[in-house]
Amino acid sequence: MIFSNLSIYSNYPSNVNILDERNPGAGKTTDALQFSKEKIAAEECVIFIMSDYANLSRVELRLDNIQSLIFKGKTQKDTCARWEVYKSLYRYIRPPHECDECNSLSSCNYQNQFKRVNELKKSGKGFVIFTVKENLLSVLSLVSGLNPTIIIDDVPLSTVVFPSQPFPKNSLRRASKFVQQKLFFVLDSVINLLMEEKYEDAIQFVKEHPEEYKAELKEIKNLAYLDYLDISKRKKIPNLIFLESLINCIGIYDLDRYNQESFKIVSSFVAKLQKYRILYLNATPDEKDRQTMLKLGKFETIEGKADDNSHYLILQVTDSKYTKQTLQESQRIIMETNQICDIIQDSVRLINNEIVFMTHENVYNTRIDGKTISHLNLVKHVFVKFYGSDSKATNDFRSHQICIIAGTPYYPPEYFLCPSLSDINDLSDPDAAYPVSREISEDAARGLLIQMIGRICRENEENPDCLKVVIVFSRLHLSDTKFLPEIGARIERYKLSSNNPEDAFGHQAFYSRVKEIVSQAFEESIIAKACEIIDQRVSQYPSEDITLNGISEELTSACGGLLSRNKIGKHLEKIYKIEQRINSRNHRSSICIVGKI
Repeated sequence: MIFSNLSIYSNYPSNVNILDERNPGAGKTTDALQFSKEKIAAEECVIFIMSDYANLSRVELRLDNIQSLIFKGKTQKDTCARWEVYKSLYRYIRPPHECDECNSLSSCNYQNQFKRVNELKKSGKGFVIFTVKENLLSVLSLVSGLNPTIIIDDVPLSTVVFPSQPFPKNSLRRASKFVQQKLFFVLDSVINLLMEEKYEDAIQFVKEHPEEYKAELKEIKNLAYLDYLDISKRKKIPNLIFLESLINCIGIYDLDRYNQESFKIVSSFVAKLQKYRILYLNATPDEKDRQTMLKLGKFETIEGKADDNSHYLILQVTDSKYTKQTLQESQRIIMETNQICDIIQDSVRLINNEIVFMTHENVYNTRIDGKTISHLNLVKHVFVKFYGSDSKATNDFRSHQICIIAGTPYYPPEYFLCPSLSDINDLSDPDAAYPVSREISEDAARGLLIQMIGRICRENEENPDCLKVVIVFSRLHLSDTKFLPEIGARIERYKLSSNNPEDAFGHQAFYSRVKEIVSQAFEESIIAKACEIIDQRVSQYPSEDITLNGISEELTSACGGLLSRNKIGKHLEKIYKIEQRINSRNHRSSICIVGKI
């Protein structure tokens, strides 16, 4: 196998960890795939981690049938004959291992994955296993001895190395009652310590009784599974997943101080992952990720900022931080979004387009005086929730031109309670909103905001020069200049609280600018739609005249006035032949379209 262009990662020694923080859209995933091909050619193994299976499937197709597979868990559709049961059971506890007793073993897609990996290992050739972070340890156990390179693409490194899960404290009492009924002494003792908030004692108890704990956990899994199959008992099964999390637990955080009646169990895979070379692809790693990298060892950094791009524009509304609480309690964002939609709704409908709308999921569904953002029904849109996989690590929206981001994507305080930040966490002030400095929390929010902007502001291969517009409601500081360095987008900042018509960056100026820039973004599509309408009418009614003024006025009305009659007419004059004709009915002359130039 010969490569004309080696990946950028081939310039580094084979034992060096790499952080690639080049700008969104710079080709990090493409380079990682090229690097994977090089590793395959060298008969080596690669584990490729992404945020979800949909992304993995799209990326694997780009390998051109080179040796690879997507490793899926039992809960994925059609992977296991009992995938639906297991997926539902995961709400309570991880399913028991019962593959040996399964009647579908010979045709099981889940088991076929193991056979496929063994075949790849025996072939002596290189290969890539694509999977999600939840399966990483399982996959590593399958390729032990092959010293795989691990590529982590836009998945927060801290969540891979320090997986964590919050659990409501009120679930402990139900769990205790369930375990007592089944007569499990060790599990009951651990749950009682958790109920007493003696977290360190609970961890120590598990460490002192590892075999007994695992044996009882295996039994409780089987019993919970049997109860789940009995519909009459299903509702009585409590949340028991935390019992599994305690096996790899290195710490438990109490979340009461952040109004969360919960505790968070954190595990650590530092010792396991330090053995392997890691390529971490993330344009905006936050402090949590950087501290995690320090735990794993030295990382070489690949940097790269985007060139200024006049085709990308950010209109930033800076009146407020637009926090989650503010958005849930105020009608303001609904009113502003309504006004934006009033401007663009007709044109979006005319050209059969859609915009992207990003905000908190519960903000999207919050009802204020009978109104919700999700029920505006003014403009066709796709909703993307903050922190979800579609808010980063996807190219699905590169063909979209308009995006509204409502609010600042601040992470909740408990996000920063992590072993990687143990030297930075400050829990001394019980009234502090966050366990880290404002600089760290705002940097993390800025990183996520840039990722979301980058979902839109990336080149559309079919129309590389099209205008992309992102309207951001957030006071968060994005750049010291008029351009966003990570993406190259121009930034214009507005304050809608200013009603002075002479204010170049006030309320009136903002909405005038929205209309102006959206008309530029949609101009080509509106004219293409006009041509489609004209051609259709010429085909259906060849004897009827189509006047230039008439069709221009019709399209101006259809696009909500985004494009004027004169502008549409001038475009059409460049595309169609026109001539002056006398109307046989009223004997008036009109300029008519008679055919394409």
